[in-house]
Amino acid sequence: MKLADFMLDQRASGPELMDGPDFGAEQAADTFLLLVPVNRLFGGIRPGLSFFRGESQTWDRRQTYRILDAACGVGDASVALVRWARRNGYLLQIDAVDQHPPTIDLARQRCQAYPEITLSCLDVLRMKGEAYD
Repeated sequence: MKLADFMLDQRASGPELMDGPDFGAEQAADTFLLLVPVNRLFGGIRPGLSFFRGESQTWDRRQTYRILDAACGVGDASVALVRWARRNGYLLQIDAVDQHPPTIDLARQRCQAYPEITLSCLDVLRMKGEAYD
């Protein structure tokens, strides 16, 4: 059996530990201290940026595009997207949501220099009526 097959056979279907009530601020900080560089170095963010590079070919640079970053963690994907948009002359408004209060606190610290990112602590599955590009 290949490792990938094993991993898919064993895939968890329940809530992540990070979403549980016992996952505190210190655990969140320790977790994202590892996850942010892993995402950056091993391609966790690259596929998203690649998608936006392709999609943006038909965008009007005078229009602001509204993006949802669901389960945003500390906002590293949102920050990467805003930096890309700034370099390429696109206007974005990103609504970044995560249901874990300590994680959103960390995201607020990380995203201070990016007014294009609005952070909210809520369950994305409860969002209704919002329109995104």
